Amino acid sequence: MNQSTREKIEKIALRLFAMNGYEATTMNQIAEQVGITKPAIYVYFKGKEELYLAILEKCIIQYRQFMDQIINEAKKLEFQDQLFYIFRQYILFFAKNTEISAFWNRVMLFPPVPLKERIFQDLSQMELGYSSKLRAIFEQGIRAGKIRNTPLEEIDFSFRCVRAGLLMAFLLNPGFEEQKIERVWKDYWFGISVDS
Repeated sequence: MNQSTREKIEKIALRLFAMNGYEATTMNQIAEQVGITKPAIYVYFKGKEELYLAILEKCIIQYRQFMDQIINEAKKLEFQDQLFYIFRQYILFFAKNTEISAFWNRVMLFPPVPLKERIFQDLSQMELGYSSKLRAIFEQGIRAGKIRNTPLEEIDFSFRCVRAGLLMAFLLNPGFEEQKIERVWKDYWFGISVDS
């Protein structure tokens, strides 16, 4: 498939923003790697900020589609299996898409200073929807007497922390076996379940 110039610019810029961050990536570097002149980029984007936001928007759309998909697929399962499925698929997706992971890590840890507040506000709003869906699953487990009666925000926070930590381990150790996800999940489940 022949990529358009705009798509090439976005693809190269994503890679450079993921590797170097927003501040360290220049429009000259992007143009050079795309094989065009710097002024040619401005035919498609007003500047680096607009380019960055266009890439971020595409990543947000991709993330939303992915999360909606795995949450919908999980609905067919029992609540404990729903949680594990979401946990596992999230880790595997980002562990296998290291460039996207690196970009998201940069967005969260080192956002462009002039865009930081806007980015965090948008991402917080987006995550609220997924938190409510996860919390509904946790609540189902509490009502069924399978999960300890703990505040939902605490269980949700623990879930996210364990997931983020394990994902980071996978990113730092690309040879990790997928079975580690199940082992870590069992320990997490042991901690929140009534039977522990």
